[in-house]
Amino acid sequence: MINWPLIFSLVAAVSAVLAFGGVATVLAMAANVVFLASMFLLGLALIDRTLCN
Repeated sequence: MINWPLIFSLVAAVSAVLAFGGVATVLAMAANVVFLASMFLLGLALIDRTLCN
């Protein structure tokens, strides 16, 4: 006899963990892109200030 509710709950738990890991990865990538973009713009602003002074 197979305990189907236990198997289903285990599958649901694993898929939830994987989904949360995927969301966390996407959020980390988005934060990284935003950080790099802001650093790039800050560098451009500093170069612009230095050259146009």
